[in-house]
Amino acid sequence: MEPKIAERPAFMVMGLKYLGKNQHNEISQMWGEFNQRIEQMKYPIQDACYGVCNWVEGAEEGVFEYVSGVEVKGIDNLPENFVLRLIPAHRYAVFAHRGSLETLGETYRNIYQVWLPQSGLKLHPDKFDMEIYDEAFKDFAEDSVMWIYVAIE
Repeated sequence: MEPKIAERPAFMVMGLKYLGKNQHNEISQMWGEFNQRIEQMKYPIQDACYGVCNWVEGAEEGVFEYVSGVEVKGIDNLPENFVLRLIPAHRYAVFAHRGSLETLGETYRNIYQVWLPQSGLKLHPDKFDMEIYDEAFKDFAEDSVMWIYVAIE
């Protein structure tokens, strides 16, 4: 599991927010709602969808914020229950996750528990990562690919 290193400029993501531990597949359910409501957004850039993950300072262990959304170039008329997140410019280690949703947790464990300690790199103090679902994503089919961007220093 060797990532590529990439720089990304700052951008904005608009979407729905989940706060919790995802113990009951709440994130997948939220994506279903988001996909039904995307037409309510103004100015979306729909070449990819983003799963923006932030650790919440002071929250119970394992609790994180996850925003399912798309990049936007304007912020007029935020739909009801939607949030806007500014993604700062970062340097990232970029990993491919191939295949099913059932093995996604294993990919994350390999990134954070195996690759990161062995890499000599450090997480960015923001403890930020995001998932990018572009044209290679095929709804977690066997030949599906999604990208995991982990902010590093």
